[in-house]
Amino acid sequence: MQKVKFPKRYEHAHPPVRNVNEIEVERLTFGQRAADRVAAVVGSWWFIGTQSAILLGWAWLNLTAWIQHWDPYPFILMNLFLSLQAAFIAPMLMMSQNRLAARDGLEAHNEWRRFHNLRVWPVVCRKNGL
Repeated sequence: MQKVKFPKRYEHAHPPVRNVNEIEVERLTFGQRAADRVAAVVGSWWFIGTQSAILLGWAWLNLTAWIQHWDPYPFILMNLFLSLQAAFIAPMLMMSQNRLAARDGLEAHNEWRRFHNLRVWPVVCRKNGL
């Protein structure tokens, strides 16, 4: 019977493996964190329901005239507020989406490297007689 010969212990010369998402979160600037928070709030059902209730209340109060008409029927002031809101929120949503797309690309690259190492490892073992 042939004696099994194990290779020498391999010493890893790299820092410990870390989660890519944790590293990315540590590097976020204040603006990026704010854009993510705005995207999380604006993309929620709570925001949609609250904004819908406010807009319906605005229209109802102006149509019934229980309070003095501050924005008659075409609701030009309400349209102005909604346009301002869209002008500020849209760029923040795009910043958040672009950053998340970059994070997804980084994660995909990391997965590819791990998969590539898994494919290469059996070849290395066969060549070394393991």
